[in-house]
Amino acid sequence: MLVQPHGLSRRQFLGTSAAGIGAVTLSWRGRAASAAAAAQKPVRFGVVSDVHKDVMHDADERLTVFVKEMQKERPDFVIQMGDFYVSIPVIEALRD
Repeated sequence: MLVQPHGLSRRQFLGTSAAGIGAVTLSWRGRAASAAAAAQKPVRFGVVSDVHKDVMHDADERLTVFVKEMQKERPDFVIQMGDFYVSIPVIEALRD
C-alpha cells in the first residue's frame, strides 16, 4: 500500500470521502423533505375589517370574539383591512 506524504492512502482517502459525501447527501435529503412538507402545509390567515369601533354598538364584542377565535385557531398571520375607527378628536384615545 502506497502512503502519500499527507498520511492517507488512496483507499483511506476514498473511504473518508465517501463517508463525508454520504453524510452531506443525507443532510440535504432531510432538509429537502422538511421543505417539501412545509410547502404542502397551507398558509392560514385571519381577516377582520369594518370594526367601526367609533360607531358600532357591538364593536367591542365582535372584536373580542374575533381575537379569541384567532388565539384558538393560531393562524400564520392576521390582516386588518381597515375601517377600524374614524380619526376624530373624541376617538383619538382609542389609538393609545
